[in-house]
Amino acid sequence: MTFVTLVVLIVGIICSVESFECYSFVSKKMLQKAGIRGIIVGAILLSITLGLRGFEDFRIQLVAGSAILMIIAGVICYIYRE
Repeated sequence: MTFVTLVVLIVGIICSVESFECYSFVSKKMLQKAGIRGIIVGAILLSITLGLRGFEDFRIQLVAGSAILMIIAGVICYIYRE
């Protein structure tokens, strides 16, 4: 396993944990925090997925699709903040 692959794996795991935290913020009605974190985490995942790997595998396409959905959800939460 190369160093770059290890770094991408660790950043992906951190982003996954942050996405669960975004969900807990939404359930607690903290939409502003959830929106900002969702946008940032989605952008990081999308840039890692597209920048380092491209669209060569179906699993990578799933990660890119979920990152796009996280960005959309983050924007919606930020728009409807209190």
